[in-house]
Amino acid sequence: MVITVTITLDLDLPALDTRALTDEAIGKVTFRRKTFAVREANLDLADDRAGIRQVGAAAALAQQDGDIAGKQAELTAVGLSTDKRQLLTEELTLLQAQRPAIARRVAALNGLDRFLDSLDLGAADAMEAVLTAVLAALTAHRATLPA
Repeated sequence: MVITVTITLDLDLPALDTRALTDEAIGKVTFRRKTFAVREANLDLADDRAGIRQVGAAAALAQQDGDIAGKQAELTAVGLSTDKRQLLTEELTLLQAQRPAIARRVAALNGLDRFLDSLDLGAADAMEAVLTAVLAALTAHRATLPA
């Protein structure tokens, strides 16, 4: 889903009444824009890390399923003592009880994290666009000031 937000800024450009003040404002806004560019790069890195985390969680779920299948296979073995059968049954019950928590972790990484990452990335992109527009306004304002 794409959400479009229109922003109107009422900038007090006349308060910057010298080129020196305007140059200082340009420098500070440029720095702020760079911080959002760095934030965007960090969000990309976090997205990569989330992908790795997703793979790790999916691997943990696959491992859990494998462990469950292994215990089920062990339980079908002929000649198990009562104690061994009881131990395997308890281990299988524990593995089966842990599986839903692992599955929830995989599902959470699929949904909520992706949503929040897209929100942060969109906000960083929007702020970078706003600051770029402000820089254009500052540059135009600077051209109107006496040298």
